[in-house]
Amino acid sequence: MATFLDIFWEYFSGKTLPAPALIGFTLGLAIAVTLTLLVSIFFIDMYGTPSFIIKIVGLTTTSADDQHIELELISGRDLDGLVSLQVYINGVPAEPVDPPGIYTPGVRLTYKIPPNIDNSKYAVSVVGVFKDGIIAELYNTTARKG
Repeated sequence: MATFLDIFWEYFSGKTLPAPALIGFTLGLAIAVTLTLLVSIFFIDMYGTPSFIIKIVGLTTTSADDQHIELELISGRDLDGLVSLQVYINGVPAEPVDPPGIYTPGVRLTYKIPPNIDNSKYAVSVVGVFKDGIIAELYNTTARKG
């Protein structure tokens, strides 16, 4: 039984492809590969990265005793497995005021900013602990461009 390659080489032995056909085939193949790469990059960018589940709602620095940061949880595919959140202000852990039992979309969380933090500029980092033991940084203002 003859294979595809046997038939291909038997047909084209001693013959050459015409130049326009060869150029068209090469361009078509290049366009197909380029479009495939662009589509795959789009899907990797959209669905390959984790969705953001944290939004900074407010940062209040009225007085030394009443400094707090308020976060809001927004929907995301990783929100179901979230067990706890740890907030760091300039690398110092912030204390949760009233942590919820279950993290659901729309919940607002308030964290007290430690009093020994310089109030001129804040770098906020939010770390999430998930049911499967994964600890991941969910939000970081130092990594975002303003």
